[in-house]
Amino acid sequence: MSSSKMWPLTDKRINQSVVTARFAVRGSITKRAWEIKAALAEGDTSFPFSQVVSCNIGNPQLFDQQPLTYFRQVLAGVWLPESLQDSIKLPKEVMVTVKALHKIVNNGKPGAYSHSQGHIGLRKIVAKFIERRDGFAVDPVNLFFSDGASAGVHKLLQMLINSKKSTVLVPTPVYPLYTAAIHLYNGTSRGYLLDEANNWGLDIEEIKKSYKAALAEGLDVNSIVIINPGNPTGACLSKSNIEDVVEFCGQNKIVIIADEVYQENIYVDNKPFVSFKSVVMNSKYKNELQLVSYHSISKGFIGECGKRGGYMELYNISKSVREEFYKLAGVNLCSNIDGQLTTALMCMPPTKDMGDVYKLYEKEKGEILQKLKDKANYLNATLNKIRGIQCNNIEGAMYAFPQFYMPQECIDKCKKDGSKPDILFGMGVLNECGLCIVPGSGFGQREGSYHFRTTFLPSFEKMKDVYARFAKFYAKFLKDFHADEKKLDAWEKKYKN
Repeated sequence: MSSSKMWPLTDKRINQSVVTARFAVRGSITKRAWEIKAALAEGDTSFPFSQVVSCNIGNPQLFDQQPLTYFRQVLAGVWLPESLQDSIKLPKEVMVTVKALHKIVNNGKPGAYSHSQGHIGLRKIVAKFIERRDGFAVDPVNLFFSDGASAGVHKLLQMLINSKKSTVLVPTPVYPLYTAAIHLYNGTSRGYLLDEANNWGLDIEEIKKSYKAALAEGLDVNSIVIINPGNPTGACLSKSNIEDVVEFCGQNKIVIIADEVYQENIYVDNKPFVSFKSVVMNSKYKNELQLVSYHSISKGFIGECGKRGGYMELYNISKSVREEFYKLAGVNLCSNIDGQLTTALMCMPPTKDMGDVYKLYEKEKGEILQKLKDKANYLNATLNKIRGIQCNNIEGAMYAFPQFYMPQECIDKCKKDGSKPDILFGMGVLNECGLCIVPGSGFGQREGSYHFRTTFLPSFEKMKDVYARFAKFYAKFLKDFHADEKKLDAWEKKYKN
């Protein structure tokens, strides 16, 4: 006798927070990009390009960034049994590091589980790194390794969100990991606008405005996300910006979520990286303000995205709450050991006494960062030469977030169709140019404005080729949707001058 009960894994019965969550970085345009890549690999010649340039995500080694020799040498040595380590003839300076790490990871058994927070010896290495950076001692008990910074963000949001009223303030635009995860855990996010006219600067008055509006709705604002350097904006915060945020959060007892994974990616001299931890420690709130900060091996000059490594530091979090974090980490047993090892290496680079190993590491690091800076400047200049596009100076991170003029006819068409103009635009860019970008609506943007996020990770040659096609496509896009020349001129005058 058959039952009328529906199977659980159906569209209507699965968790609807999953169904309605959106993560634009790997949304519909990216799915289409994978389809095109597969077709090209099968020999399809119907596209007006021979390859897809995936600028939707910060994935350095997908392009021309080479892995650091030192990291790969050490990892190769650690993963080999001691009896085979000498067979690969690594430099003696590298082998000193290999043997030290071998002792830390279960006495030469890196394939075994670690402590749920990560190997204590590796956490001590991270603690020393933070101490050197900020000038204050760090207790390794407050450090948790995670499978990339993203996994740590998920753990924190699971802890913070206890009802629909639990509210996190996020920058607008924001990396959509945050809005997607908040939605998944049935919390609420409220944006605070970044100042595009001031190179995406942080305005404390906008934060206060968003906070007051949330309180007026009866929401419980418990935390704020700060991304520095910014994603998708590429903006770097000044020390005074950070001090404003610390003062505001200290007064209102709001947890600071400091996403600092791009701290090595800074391309301007007048805004050096300043950690939130260093500012908090020098403030009147140093003994009470709750801060959770993140770093990752996916970005910087390291670019080891696939190894999924990172850490989070809990500051001014009670022992009892830290135990709950430990419980949550323990559900997954531990983060992956490759990620832990590479994170430790990021925090313990070669020293001058390591001779040629140090020289090669510094050479590779310098070349990677200089190339990123040069490509950031190149992309910024290239985009600003295109009529109808304005791109702020790229100060850091790996992205540009240009604004572009959207013809009213396209806006009207999408309103009628129930679609979004910048998604239609982004799909056109992919299908006609082979360039995979992310629409600004996936990050949040000021009402009535249109943006897209793109990386500057491809080689100069690839960027020159794909943005030449892009410029032609955009000119045709404006023509096809009968862009008003006078309005376009007015837009240029307002945003480019």
